[in-house]
Amino acid sequence: IPGAGKPPSVSPSSLEDPVVLSLLRQNLREKHSRHVADLKAYYESEIQILRDKLKLRDLPRDLEKSNQALTERCKHLEKALAEATGRIQELEATNILLEKHLAAWPERYAVAGAAVSSLQQRLEDSKRSAKEKDGLAARLKSRVRQ
Repeated sequence: IPGAGKPPSVSPSSLEDPVVLSLLRQNLREKHSRHVADLKAYYESEIQILRDKLKLRDLPRDLEKSNQALTERCKHLEKALAEATGRIQELEATNILLEKHLAAWPERYAVAGAAVSSLQQRLEDSKRSAKEKDGLAARLKSRVRQ
């Protein structure tokens, strides 16, 4: 189609030509479509700018709420940390006390072991002495009977 990219020259006699009218309509449709697309892009851009401004206006309230929530969370965590630190110190003190008791056990065990050995020795001595006395008593009885 010759001259399809350019608007055809319009003369009063050409307005009656169906081909020219069709080309004019197509050209107007394209212009209208471009114009609508440009308007749509412009207004979408304006809407986005307004949304961004609205978000920035609401931001301080959101930041305050967020800040307050974070402050409360920090206080809660600090309290939990203080409790945990106290519990750790209690456990460490108990651990030190138990280690002291444990350090005393070998000495106590040695003393108890020596006492047991001494008592076993005395028991064996007593048994031996009792056997000797029983033997002596039996001999004395047999002498008395004779």
